[in-house]
Amino acid sequence: IPGKTKISYAGRVYNDKELVNLVDASLDFWLTAGRYADKFESRFAKFLGLKYCLLVNSGSSANLLAVTALTSSKLGKRQLKPGDEVI
Repeated sequence: IPGKTKISYAGRVYNDKELVNLVDASLDFWLTAGRYADKFESRFAKFLGLKYCLLVNSGSSANLLAVTALTSSKLGKRQLKPGDEVI
């Protein structure tokens, strides 16, 4: 309701299932990756129609992988070269 309903713009909100999964994922001590990450990668790749998908720990890592891939000589004439502008 406008003016009455509070909408949080920041902060963490977890439901019961997410808390159970958080504890479950922590119990095997794979704190950054593990079976949940593997499951997500597999399902996300399938959703995108791809053979593989790889999670990374940050946007910076994702950008580094993207630029590395785009400068690969395997792209031939399409590869990024020094001086190219990326928008």
